[in-house]
Amino acid sequence: MLCTLCYIESTVTQQTKIIEGTISPKHQITIPAQIRDALGLRPGQKIEFKLEQDNVIELRVKRPKAKEVLDAILKKYDFSELREETKGDAVKTLRENRWGDDL
Repeated sequence: MLCTLCYIESTVTQQTKIIEGTISPKHQITIPAQIRDALGLRPGQKIEFKLEQDNVIELRVKRPKAKEVLDAILKKYDFSELREETKGDAVKTLRENRWGDDL
């Protein structure tokens, strides 16, 4: 049986809190809300598990790389109008048109 306890270190008290969870018949475990909130977890995020000695499991949130996020944004939205309006250089256009450009 895998570990049924989840450990989280409190950033406020610096004491270890033990929060119990239960493994379902499908071998699934729900991450308690307190831990999800502390780690900023959202549905669909990837998590890495590492089995250490003495039946300790290290859990890490797998954060997407900046390029993956940018590629997803570029696929989801159509930026052709912006490219056309800014002649392909949105940063330059923003700098030229920003408020109080006295610098």
